[in-house]
Amino acid sequence: MPETPNEKNLREFRTRLESNSLDKLDETRIANFIARYPSKHWTREQVIEDCLANEKLCAKMAKDPTKQNLDEKDVILKIGATKLPSGGSNNIRFRLSDGELVKGIVIKGNDENRFNYTKSADFVLEYNGKTIYGAQKKIHGSGGSQDNQVLDAVLNFVDIGNKIYNAIAVIDGANITKNKVYTSDEIVEKKNKNEDL
Repeated sequence: MPETPNEKNLREFRTRLESNSLDKLDETRIANFIARYPSKHWTREQVIEDCLANEKLCAKMAKDPTKQNLDEKDVILKIGATKLPSGGSNNIRFRLSDGELVKGIVIKGNDENRFNYTKSADFVLEYNGKTIYGAQKKIHGSGGSQDNQVLDAVLNFVDIGNKIYNAIAVIDGANITKNKVYTSDEIVEKKNKNEDL
């Protein structure tokens, strides 16, 4: 089976680490990683050593910033949905107070609006005469406060979105048993059987 773009990127990144031939982008990734954890007092050499010893850390660091949404695009294509913009005037969110759908709400950093709206929808799926708005997340490892915050945002999107509209979440890589939360394989199976989402 041919390697995926992510696998190729990881293989090439590991090769550069092992041969100590990092490019400018790689050095920037390492510097950014060290900057994110100032209390750990990482050195460049420690990061490289840990990256070579830990496949998950290496995969996370190797991920090409221009392909950050590769997993998302693969899943959206797999389930037959349409990708929605995450920002700008065409993004779609739900208002927390009443579940109403709103477009074009841009939230940056500590913007107060983050307390008024859900995360933006990642895709829209037309299925069995219904328009279904969806959030998508692929978990690459276990735990971590960042993963938990993202999962909370995705699950909140589902809860609020179903007040008025149809909302689902597609979460791969984590076992979550909640109404309207599926893996991408479950979506495909339900669609093949013409089951309701």
